[in-house]
Amino acid sequence: NQNAFAEKLGPLGFDAFRMLVVDFMHECELGTWKALFIHLIRLLYALPGGDRLVATLDNRFRQIPPYGNGVIRKFADNTSEMKRLAARDFEDILQVSLIY
Repeated sequence: NQNAFAEKLGPLGFDAFRMLVVDFMHECELGTWKALFIHLIRLLYALPGGDRLVATLDNRFRQIPPYGNGVIRKFADNTSEMKRLAARDFEDILQVSLIY
């Protein structure tokens, strides 16, 4: 059983798999970003006044307004706790961190 695209366009040199783009941010960078974000939170806690620094970070994320139609959603009260975050939430944290 062969794909209709491969069957009809294969003889013309068309490779359907080359047109499929990997979501690089989701596949690689998102996992790397999550690990880096966890490390940055740990570094903040390790500094003198770490609890206050993490609270400031959380407060700054809370001040970010939602953007677009679901492009960047409202952040949780304690972003640093990372409880019940989906991949899209880490993507939002990454996008906001790059901007601000």
